[in-house]
Amino acid sequence: MKKKPLRSENIREANEKLVLSLIHKTSGISQSEVVLQTGLKPPTVFRIFSMLEEAGFIQVSHDQPFDSDKKGRRPVYYSINPKSMYVIGIDFWSRSAAIVLEDFGGNAIYQHTRPLVAKPNAEDTLDVIGELIESSLAATRVNRDRILGIGIGAPGQVDIDEGRVIFYSRIEGMKDFALGARIEQKFDIPVTVHNNAAVIALSGFRYGIAHDSSSLLTILIRSGVGGSFIHEKKLMVTNGATILELGRISVELSGENCECSGKGCLEAYLSEDAFLDAIQPLYPLKDISELDSLMVDEIPAPILEVIRSKGKILSQTMRSLYHLFGPKSFLIVTRSQILSKLLSKFVDEIITKDQLICPGPRFTILSTKYDPTLACRGAADLVLDQFFS
Repeated sequence: MKKKPLRSENIREANEKLVLSLIHKTSGISQSEVVLQTGLKPPTVFRIFSMLEEAGFIQVSHDQPFDSDKKGRRPVYYSINPKSMYVIGIDFWSRSAAIVLEDFGGNAIYQHTRPLVAKPNAEDTLDVIGELIESSLAATRVNRDRILGIGIGAPGQVDIDEGRVIFYSRIEGMKDFALGARIEQKFDIPVTVHNNAAVIALSGFRYGIAHDSSSLLTILIRSGVGGSFIHEKKLMVTNGATILELGRISVELSGENCECSGKGCLEAYLSEDAFLDAIQPLYPLKDISELDSLMVDEIPAPILEVIRSKGKILSQTMRSLYHLFGPKSFLIVTRSQILSKLLSKFVDEIITKDQLICPGPRFTILSTKYDPTLACRGAADLVLDQFFS
């Protein structure tokens, strides 16, 4: 099929977004620097800067250093006008929903996390998300027409092209659920939906502990086990849908029963409930997040052994994932800093001791605690990435 030639307005818009994206990534940049970095002609860059400044997207930056020894006119630096546009990021799962409203400069001006009721259904969850959006707009007094878009990290398998949750078993009715369309219809704001393991990976890759990784495979352990792979700064998807439903990987063919009706799934061994089932006979732990507060001084040896045994299962899974995807780094995320750290420590020890990886470059194992605000930043970035693409 022969492609149609680009129209002049297509090229103009692409150039404008290219320049705006460069300015957005810096604290200040001059027109001459943009000419050097983009290869665009100076008159084109001058026109784009004039248009962006007139539209209110950029402003003169007065905080840039100047070399007084250099001859010639002092360059004028421009930066993003943070109040020109705003972005909303949302992350939710079966236990809670969180929101961040950012200005165009990436500053969080509103954030809030709200628990969900036990055994939530899809409609009630949709109402909670709607209430969070309304509260953020009311608290900040930002007009809806200044919201560039809403990014949502949703649990389960997600059709990112259609903004639809294909299936998530822990929220009743969240099957073939048109989440993006429903929110977009309610607020008349563009909505981008992705899997929440992906937005957590994106936030860790850009702002968190994994920011130096060239490729990153994230393992998210909450009510289930999710995953996401970032390679060459891009989230991996297949046919417009999220993949890496790691909880469904079979680790023991005739093992523990899983809620998916299968046996021996990774989720049956590594979900929060699986950890609690193993720890509660040893210690009165009601929620996995209590590990950090209850065990500040010393973790009892029996609990360490439970985590070590789970780490062995995780290490075998990571071995397979490494040979499939070849990531430079793994990031383990749970709702407990101690659990994340111990899993990372035990996995590294097991892989080294048992020589689970074939000779060659080793990967780095990182760990962190789930941060809803950081996850929402990743969700907000979905909107910006789409806008600048």
